[in-house]
Amino acid sequence: MEGGDLVTFLESLEHALSLVWQARAYIAWCIASALVYLHGQGLAHGRLQTRRVLLSSNMEIKLCGFHIPTPATPDAVDVDVYAFGCILFDLLAFRGDERQSSDDVPIPPVPTDLHKLAAECTVIAAIDRPSAKDVVASLEKLGAHEGKLYCNTHHGVAVTITKHTDAPAPTPQSIDADAIVAQMAALPPLQPLVAPAATLPKLEPALLLCEPKPLQCSVSVSQFRGTYDGRPVVVHRLHKHASPQEEALLLAHVGLRAMVRSPSVQVLEGICVDADTGAPCMVLQAAQGTPLQDLLVRNRPYTGAFLWRLKVRVARDVAAAMQKLHEQQVLVHTLSSRNVVVCEADNRVTLTEFGLPAAARAVETLTLGTGGWRAAAPECVRCPGAESTRSDVFTLGMLLLELETHQIPFYDIKSDTLARKAIAEGRPPRFTRDCPAWFSALVTRCLLLDPFARPTVDAVVRELDERQSYGGFDPLRADVHLMALDATALEVGAIIGGGLFSNGFSGTFQGQPVVIKQPNNHSRRADYDRPSVFLNEVTLLARVRSPYVVSLLGVAHVNSPGPSMVLEHMDRGSLTRYLVGIADPSALSADSRLHIALGLAQAVAYLHDSRVLHCDLKSDNVYLSSKLAVKLNMLALARVLPPDATGVAVSPLAGTLLWMAPEIMNGAQYTRASDVYSFGIVLSEVDTLQRPFASSTDGRFALPQKIAAGEAKPELRAECPAWYRHLTLDCLAFEPHLRPPIAEIVERLRQQVALRANFRPDVAEVALNSDATAPLDLVPLLAALPKVDATDVDVAPCVLGCGAYGTVSWGTYRGEAVAIKQLHSDFLRDRSRVLKFVRELDLLTRFQSPHIVACIGVCDVGPMLLMEYMDGGDLRRYLDALLLAPETTFPWPTRCRMALALAEAIASLHGRNVVHRDIKSPNLLLSATNLELKLADFGEAHEMADAVHDDVLEDIGTVLWMAPELFNSAVRDTSKVDIYSFGVVLCELATLHKPFAATQLNPFAIQYRVASGELRPDMAPDAPEWFTALADSCLSFDPHDRPTANSVLDRIRHRLAEMEAGEA
Repeated sequence: MEGGDLVTFLESLEHALSLVWQARAYIAWCIASALVYLHGQGLAHGRLQTRRVLLSSNMEIKLCGFHIPTPATPDAVDVDVYAFGCILFDLLAFRGDERQSSDDVPIPPVPTDLHKLAAECTVIAAIDRPSAKDVVASLEKLGAHEGKLYCNTHHGVAVTITKHTDAPAPTPQSIDADAIVAQMAALPPLQPLVAPAATLPKLEPALLLCEPKPLQCSVSVSQFRGTYDGRPVVVHRLHKHASPQEEALLLAHVGLRAMVRSPSVQVLEGICVDADTGAPCMVLQAAQGTPLQDLLVRNRPYTGAFLWRLKVRVARDVAAAMQKLHEQQVLVHTLSSRNVVVCEADNRVTLTEFGLPAAARAVETLTLGTGGWRAAAPECVRCPGAESTRSDVFTLGMLLLELETHQIPFYDIKSDTLARKAIAEGRPPRFTRDCPAWFSALVTRCLLLDPFARPTVDAVVRELDERQSYGGFDPLRADVHLMALDATALEVGAIIGGGLFSNGFSGTFQGQPVVIKQPNNHSRRADYDRPSVFLNEVTLLARVRSPYVVSLLGVAHVNSPGPSMVLEHMDRGSLTRYLVGIADPSALSADSRLHIALGLAQAVAYLHDSRVLHCDLKSDNVYLSSKLAVKLNMLALARVLPPDATGVAVSPLAGTLLWMAPEIMNGAQYTRASDVYSFGIVLSEVDTLQRPFASSTDGRFALPQKIAAGEAKPELRAECPAWYRHLTLDCLAFEPHLRPPIAEIVERLRQQVALRANFRPDVAEVALNSDATAPLDLVPLLAALPKVDATDVDVAPCVLGCGAYGTVSWGTYRGEAVAIKQLHSDFLRDRSRVLKFVRELDLLTRFQSPHIVACIGVCDVGPMLLMEYMDGGDLRRYLDALLLAPETTFPWPTRCRMALALAEAIASLHGRNVVHRDIKSPNLLLSATNLELKLADFGEAHEMADAVHDDVLEDIGTVLWMAPELFNSAVRDTSKVDIYSFGVVLCELATLHKPFAATQLNPFAIQYRVASGELRPDMAPDAPEWFTALADSCLSFDPHDRPTANSVLDRIRHRLAEMEAGEA
């Protein structure tokens, strides 16, 4: 049992949400049920305790510790019940860290009945204890037997996750074929109106011209394009040796068409006598448009100009045309994508064939492998002449299936005979993985073996009418019910990325590649409740179902410190990774750019139709597959708009700077227009193949101010098409109300696709940049650094932190715990970022200070930087924990010793002409035993003599520690920027709060006020006067007025000595 015993299991859990009361009740029910079984077998456990309860990764609960068989005497049974009560008390005593729970994700309170049950089982008088059966009954009244591992409410939506159980084998359809045939025979025959042959409109043979090459041929009839009196027509001409019966059948069909009144069928021109054979010809007006089959074969499902909402409209119109024919007692009989013509200008549908019974026309018009007989209802295959309105619904279901898959029915079966056999046996249809649930359910009902169980065509039309909203996709689910995945079939691989809330891993599920996300429990951002954010994302992904949003396959390890969210694998990776690997912008075709833009626009359109704002739209969160799929990911920050609301506030500020709309930087709410702005930024990336603002010289500090003021926009190529440029600039309009709604953007992109006669996007065969895609040779770059042997290093799948360029994981070196920093694999191909990482390694290995995190060495494999592991976490998380536990003391001498350690580290750096440039409480690490503080993260550090080009800052939280002069791109940073940041940390030590926490301003509003000298961090009123004075001098607006590191060091040493002397 890989989960260990119950004691170990409970000790491993950190958060109260990891084991809600329903999961505890389920564990108790399993234990009590095991006792009932034992007692029923005449045995008692006799030695039951918490350590003798074992758990599997799938939350299967088993008892162990049966050393000596114990008869189920009354005393032994009572002992078991008492032991159970003690275990139940242990389960109820679990609290985790309830302080981590956010306001919008409460911890469900434990029912008093569970406490009462535990008390009853542990009363002193054995006679007053319930039996194990009574315990089971009490627990089942609380639903404990349902195997609920998680129950809660997320953003107002009920979420339930149950234990994994093997799905029962599907029950094949079975019907009484003879009874069905008898029922069909009892139906009243349809009696359509047929015009007598003598009344049919006669055409002048001299006005009819036919092309020599037929469109298609059958045994007795060929179809030709032609003109009649200059108008385009289609001519159905009998073969020269057609029999009188075949001629009579054609005339009857012409008479039927003459009486049909429907705007959705091909119009009859009349009948004309063939000059060569003397036989009649049926002349129909040519349907304007393209056969549906041709539209479907142009592109893969969910790509191209034939959008899903247009397909749903076509489906509805075909069903309505069938409905109209049924009202006139006319059957369609064999419906296929070849005889449905779609006018692409307005998506008007025309049925070109109907009315002939399948038995009469089977040998004439159906070609093997084209889908004709594959669409025939099973009762018609078994019993020719059994055609009815219900068999028409079956053929309609087959057409809907083809609309979704772009394949003929049962395309995986090459033989028509075997395909008909599969249909007759009721084999369920196969849909794409992205098929909307409502659509697959409708098609499945239409394809039931029992014709009387199928919906009527009226019901199909009604449902298709109702599904026109949400672009024809599934609406957000009202609640979420998930069954946990089989954890034994899930393999977690290497880390592939991470962020504030979660870390991503490669992996497999049931042998298929997947992506696995787990909460980043070691993230340094304490203003986010990671378990709640993680479960919020699970909830929203479970509610969303769109071919343009990465699919949630399920969750596993629900009751563990690292629950797993399992997502579909997109084999081309992120859009960012794909674009930066392309050698030349011209190598990416216009069709491919348009395809990516349209796919992403449809993702945003679905979310907006569902009242969901993404709030973090960027190329890193867009994923591609070699099958042309374009999908949006990362809904951790997404929000559902309340009814009647147009915007929503997200606190703390969400999103990524380069893609963030100006109004968000200025403190406005997130709206649909904010997502549209971010979409415009992604359009610029797709055009230039570069990150936004890549050509900007403003630096990472001044650029945000220009974006917020509307003075900076990303550049586009000179070769960028005019329509693309206009669309991008429209999306990037400074005023939100001037940006187009996403539905308009989708339509503008769709029209561009429709203008391309041969639209052929391809994201799988782009000429990649060999220099960009080949990892750099790091051996010479690392040659001068101290090395460690890779065989002595063990990297655990435990992420301590993740930044823009690299990941820090926990691991061991020769058995000792270490922190291991690795550059993201994608960036091994980016020379500038590799050189920046090497610069960090070089600087860190130079310093041997008790106040700087020690560098153990560098490993060429990876590469990896090994540092000492600080088991107390970072200062910011420590201070946040103190705020949640006001009873905990934080003496001023302790605070001053921390300040002294940081001043020692800064003085050491400045003494060797190195400026850190990123001093902040999340980069100050602590020892758990004595709160020893050390400075870490030299990613931004450089020698003062170096000219360093800054990347644009993406961590919007770092601005809280930046000196005012850094927001002016014309000012060069000096050692005094570290002194300012030190002053901010002093304010944190005094107040315990994050900088500027009392202002309620977003980081960009803070940045503006700090840059102008209007705002400083707050200082605690009870701080010692000298401490406040020191912080004030460090926070001076003019850098020249700030003290040096050595001056700061002397002042703190002096004051700390006075404090310690006073304590003595």
